[in-house]
Amino acid sequence: MWFQWNEQREYMDMSWGCGKFLATLFVLINLIGQLGGCGMVIARFKVDIAVGVLFFIVVLQTIAYSILWDLQFLLRNLALIGALLLVLAESRVEGRSLFAGVPTLGDNKPKNWMQLAGRVLLAFMFITLIRFELSFLQILQDILGSILMV
Repeated sequence: MWFQWNEQREYMDMSWGCGKFLATLFVLINLIGQLGGCGMVIARFKVDIAVGVLFFIVVLQTIAYSILWDLQFLLRNLALIGALLLVLAESRVEGRSLFAGVPTLGDNKPKNWMQLAGRVLLAFMFITLIRFELSFLQILQDILGSILMV
């Protein structure tokens, strides 16, 4: 984003007609949000807030770049949200229970649901790799990719 600053700004100005100031502000928010959020996650500093910032950036880009109507990019953004859910679930601390570490039958913790949702959404990234072309290599790639997804 830093190396394509002018292109990003001009694209936002042309597609939304918002002027150079708002287009620059959009690119700046994207850049700071991405770098700051990723840095916070890597440093394990306020991971909940960092994931929230990164989620905001993904949603903002989905709307701003009109990705909502392009199925492949939409699935990739859903996969990014799934990855963010996995990061958030991983950062959650397990509460102390009466039987330390022993699984219980009614184990419906929010962390488990976040992990499930994150894994399902992350599978969308692999679905975008499937192509419906009738060449031998493409069919082989689709079959191998489908087996690995399952």
